Amino acid sequence: MPTRARRAPLAAMLALWAFAVPAPARASFTHAMLLSGTAEQQFEEASGPAMSQSQEYVVFQGVLDGVSGIWRRNLSTDEPPQLVAPDASAPSISKEGRYVAFTTTADLEELHEGSGGKLEGEPPGDRGCPEVYVRDMELDAQEPGAYTLASALNGSREGIAFEPEGHACSSGGGAETAPSVAMSADGSEVVFTVLGESNLAGSHTPPGQVAVRDLKTETTTLVTVAVTPEGVPECQPDDVQECQPVAVAGGGAFPDVYAIGHLAPSRSTAAISANGTAVAWFGMNVASQVSAAEAAREPALDQLPGESEDEPLWRRITGGAGANTSARRLLAGAGLGFSSRNPVGESTPLEAGAFIGEQVPSGVPALSEDGETVAVLANAPPRLALESAREDLNLSEYQADAYVVHVSDDPSSPPQVTPITEIGSYFDEIQETSPVTAIAVSPSGKRVALDTARTPLESPSLAVISPPGAENLIELYEANLELGTLQRVTSSYDGGAAGGMGSISFADDQTLAFSSTATDLFFGDGVAASEVYDVHELPSNEQPVTPRTSEAPGLPLPEPEWTLSATAAPQADGSVLVYAQVPGAGELGVEELAQLPKQLAAPRRGKTAKRARKTKRAAPARVTARALTATTVTRLATRTVAQAHTGANAAGEVVLRVRVSAAYQALLRSAAGLYAIVRVTFAAPGHVALVRDIPLTLRDSERPASHPSAPAAISRRSARRSAAR
Repeated sequence: MPTRARRAPLAAMLALWAFAVPAPARASFTHAMLLSGTAEQQFEEASGPAMSQSQEYVVFQGVLDGVSGIWRRNLSTDEPPQLVAPDASAPSISKEGRYVAFTTTADLEELHEGSGGKLEGEPPGDRGCPEVYVRDMELDAQEPGAYTLASALNGSREGIAFEPEGHACSSGGGAETAPSVAMSADGSEVVFTVLGESNLAGSHTPPGQVAVRDLKTETTTLVTVAVTPEGVPECQPDDVQECQPVAVAGGGAFPDVYAIGHLAPSRSTAAISANGTAVAWFGMNVASQVSAAEAAREPALDQLPGESEDEPLWRRITGGAGANTSARRLLAGAGLGFSSRNPVGESTPLEAGAFIGEQVPSGVPALSEDGETVAVLANAPPRLALESAREDLNLSEYQADAYVVHVSDDPSSPPQVTPITEIGSYFDEIQETSPVTAIAVSPSGKRVALDTARTPLESPSLAVISPPGAENLIELYEANLELGTLQRVTSSYDGGAAGGMGSISFADDQTLAFSSTATDLFFGDGVAASEVYDVHELPSNEQPVTPRTSEAPGLPLPEPEWTLSATAAPQADGSVLVYAQVPGAGELGVEELAQLPKQLAAPRRGKTAKRARKTKRAAPARVTARALTATTVTRLATRTVAQAHTGANAAGEVVLRVRVSAAYQALLRSAAGLYAIVRVTFAAPGHVALVRDIPLTLRDSERPASHPSAPAAISRRSARRSAAR
C-alpha cells in the first residue's frame, strides 16, 4: 500500500485533474428530417442516400408510385422528386449535384457508330447485364448526352464486353458501383467493379477487377494490377499499346448480397476520393497487388493461405509521389488475426482476411476528400481474442468492427490504424455481440458515422458519451475525431431510441444522410419500410430545432452513465493482465486479495525472536509451501498479495499488469495454485468510486512446483491437530 508521503502528491494530482480535464464535449444534432418525399407523399421505400456537398440535392434508390429507380430531390424547392434512371441502384452524386453515377440493367445507350466511325455504347451481348452510367441532370432524359456509359474500354466509348457472350449475366457478370462513394466531386471520374470475366484489360480478363473511368479523357484505368516486388506495375505488350497492365484474378473481392424488396444492394466494394486521386477496395490475392515490403508487414502474407486471404487495400492513381504504384494494405500491423482457425480440436480452416462478408451489406470503405483518411469495417478479430477465447468460441462468428486509417504516399510509412469500436470483452459470447453494419467518413476526415445494435458500445480510442442503447435496435452513431467522442446521433420524436438504421453518407462535417426503417423518427410516420432522412450537427451555442414534420418536440437524451467495465487474463508466469474501460480521467487501481493463514509460523529463536518480543510484534515470515506445512493454522485472513495502479487522462481502455509479491510466489507453483479476487477500482474527483471484482486462480506454469500443495498441506495439518485434541 502507498505510504502517506506518497498519497499526498497523488491527491494533489487528482485535484489538478479535476480542473485540467474537462468533461467530454457533446455535439448537438437536429431531429431527423424526412428526405424521401414529404409528410403528405412518402416513397414506398427508399435507401442508399447520397447528398451533394452543396446540400442542395440528395439522390437515393427508391420506389414511388410503383416506379423503381434512382431519384433526385432538390432540397431548396418544393418540386417533386425527379427520376434519374429506372431500374437503377447504388447512386453517387457530384459536389454540386449535376452528375449522378449509378448501376442499371436498362440499355440506356445501345451500340452504334459514333464520330470517326468508332463504336459507342453497350455491345449487343451485354443486354440485361448491370452496367455503370452517369446522368447529366441538366439535360432531359431524352436528349443526346443525358446518359454516358462509364463501364467502357480504355480510350473508347465502346462498352466493356462481358464474357462468355450471351451468358455473362446469368453467371454473375456485369459491372457495378458502390452507393455514395463511386464518383469524384466534379463528376468526371467513376470507380466500379467488373464482376465476371471480360475484355477490360484484354481478352479473358479474370473476374473481380476494379477500374476508374475518366469521362473527360475517356480513359479507363485498371486499379487491381499485378506489381513487381519493387511495387512497379507489371505490364505485357499488345498490338494497341506498348504496355498493357496485368490484371489480378479476384483483385477486387465482392460479397454475396441479396435483394430485400425492390432495393437490390451493390456487389462493388470500391470507393474513390472526392478529388479523384485515390481508390480503396476489398481485395483478394493481395500478395500480387502489393510490393514485397508491404507483403512483409505484420501479418506477413506468406503466413496466410494465399488466394483465400482478403484485405482492404488503397492505391493512389493520380497526383502525388505514390501515383500509379502498388496498392497499400490498410490494416497491416493493426494486430488483427487475418488467418485463424476453428477452436482447438477442429481442423477446418476459417475464411482468412478482414473481408466483411455478406453479414455487412454496407461495409464499403469510405475515403476523405483528399483520400488520406479511410473508414473501413473488418471482421478479423484482434489476436488477443484469438488466443484468449479460442477454446470456447466459434471464431467464425466474430463480428465486424470499425477502423479509421491514415495513409500516406510514402511506402516506408505504414498506415496509422485507429480502432473506433471493439468487442467489450473477449470472454463474452461473440455470437451475442452485434456487428457494425455500415460506415462513412466526412470529406475532411474528422467525422466517422457507423451503424450498430451493439450494447453497450465500447471504443478503445474514444470516449463513449451516450448511454447504452436498446437491445436489437441498429442505431446511428458519430465518432468526432476532433473531440475524441463517440455518441448516438438519432432518437425518436419523443426522445426514445430509434433503430432500423441502414446506409449512411456525409455531405460535409455537419450534415449526414441515412436510411432507416424506424416509424417514429417524426410524428405521424406510418410507412413500415426504409426511408431516407438527414440530420445536422449544430454549433455548441445552438439548440436542436423542432422537426419539420413533427408536432411533438424532441426530448434530450439522458446523461451518459459513469460505469467501469473490466476483464482479467491470467498469464503463464502467474501475473494478471487487466483490461479496463474507464469512463473518464482518474486513477485505476488493482488489488489481488487471497485468504491465507493469519499466523504462518512461530517466530524463530535468536535475534529475530528477541526483536519480536521487544516490539510485541512477530517479524513477518516469508510465505513458502514448506513454511505452511510446518505451522499451526489458527484462522484465515484476507491478505493483499498484489497491487498496482496507474492514471488515466481520458475515457478509454487502460491495460495494467499485476504481479504477486515475492512473499507469495511459492503459492503460484503449488498444485492448486492461488485463488484470488482481482479487485479493480476507479476513482475520479466528483464521482463515486467504481469497483469490479473478478475471481481467478493464478498459477506459475513456467516454473514447476517444488513443494507439495500448500492448501492440501494446511488441511492435513489441521486434521491432525483436531485429532490430537
